[in-house]
Amino acid sequence: MSTLKLDARQPLIVIAGAFNPAIFNPNWTAINLHGFAFGDPIDVLQAVVDNQGGMLSFMKGVALGVSPSRLDGYVLTQDEAKTGELEKVILKAVEVLPHTPLFALGCNFLFVEEDPSSALLEIFNTPEGVEGEYPAHDRQFSVQMDIDDAVLNFTRSESNGTVQFSFNYHRALNASSDYTTLIPGLIKRSREHAEKLLKSLYDLDNYEIIGFLPTEQEDPANAEAAPDQILESNHGQGWAG
Repeated sequence: MSTLKLDARQPLIVIAGAFNPAIFNPNWTAINLHGFAFGDPIDVLQAVVDNQGGMLSFMKGVALGVSPSRLDGYVLTQDEAKTGELEKVILKAVEVLPHTPLFALGCNFLFVEEDPSSALLEIFNTPEGVEGEYPAHDRQFSVQMDIDDAVLNFTRSESNGTVQFSFNYHRALNASSDYTTLIPGLIKRSREHAEKLLKSLYDLDNYEIIGFLPTEQEDPANAEAAPDQILESNHGQGWAG
């Protein structure tokens, strides 16, 4: 039986560009990207995550991680409401920052199989039979494929018995109008393509979604952090302004 998991704690949408991280403070983000009015109360869940190294502030289940070279979009749980909200927030950021240079758009998924079958492990055996001569601990294969208007960077890796499938749907885009066209429904389209590939290549079609919070804990106001998912958390209510 498959124990495949979709690790939804990774950046789901990424824009490569030239950003000013100081702009993206919680007040500015709440008003300009989420549409809160000045003085509105806001439920915020702040979390330090192990793959980010900084603080993420989740509003409406969405958080942004910003560096000078990229904008990373996260969701608390990868359900339709949260992914739809993330797409809206990313689109709004493109709209309200029209002079920000944009270089590329990415959509990412990471599937993990912690108890792979022997048949799945065999796909990592090298044609040269290196494994017969020396112990092999980490094995990785990557391929770039043209998928419609995108390039799929597809990486399969095995380390100490755990298998990972990494999907990066990459588009080199400069015009903001291209982002406006492509982002609506991007997550659903990309995820369905990844699912189809996993099924056709490896007969993997059932998986559990691992998010920052369990799926049933969608409302940050009622959320209690799981120790292995959020290293630090601080939930509270603030005001826009």
